[in-house]
Amino acid sequence: MSLQLRDYQEAALAKIRRAYADGRRAVLFVLPTGGGKTVVFTYVAKGAAAKGTRTLLLAHRKELIGQISAALGRWEVPHGIIAPDAPPTEHRVQVAMVQTLARRAKLDRSGRFRFGLVVIDEAHHATRDSTWGAVLAHNEGARLLGVSATPCRLDGKGLGVDADGFFDAIEVGPSVDELIQQGHLAPPVVYAPEKAVSLAGIKVRGGDYVSGELAARMDQSPLIGDAVAHYRKLCGGAPAIAFTVTTRHAAHVVDQFQAAGF
Repeated sequence: MSLQLRDYQEAALAKIRRAYADGRRAVLFVLPTGGGKTVVFTYVAKGAAAKGTRTLLLAHRKELIGQISAALGRWEVPHGIIAPDAPPTEHRVQVAMVQTLARRAKLDRSGRFRFGLVVIDEAHHATRDSTWGAVLAHNEGARLLGVSATPCRLDGKGLGVDADGFFDAIEVGPSVDELIQQGHLAPPVVYAPEKAVSLAGIKVRGGDYVSGELAARMDQSPLIGDAVAHYRKLCGGAPAIAFTVTTRHAAHVVDQFQAAGF
């Protein structure tokens, strides 16, 4: 099944193209989860490849690599994959696992891993001192397109050139509320506990809670049991997902749900 751009995606593409036409080299495109970032940037890759530009699409998880590859396939864009278990190809478009590409590019002197356009999925990871930064440094001078739903970092590092980042322009798509109003995202119904769990005293490292301490606080039988009870009350039997802090915490949640018959 082929892909088709929505009106707000076409509008976003027009803004991105205008930024490049105005002399910008590295555009950060912001769109909420579910808004179709992959559709947009694979369409950009399709256009770049049609003009003969070697194009790299960069991600950091195998699930994202598969998602990007599938979208390119639906746009009918021939491409290769750079990952530990993928054979090398000479395709003009390559979808790369950032960790794999960083290692191979470090040893390469042939220019094989240099591209004219680099697309960075989850671009909030792309800082100068990161693995993404090493790949982008290897492709100095390339045009960049970063995409993210969350262009802010917990450690406070900036993504813009004024903050020693890579991006010199930002284009923001519609908000979650706007996408809900347009019928593209489902309107959520939110329930919350009357009394939130106190996180006082838990250490913060790198802008986030220390996972071991957070898990110890959250992994309590009364708290997990309350979640199970409210699942039964509000949506018992419906597909659901529970977010936990650690795998051990996850196993305890599983035990509680199974003990309750789920």
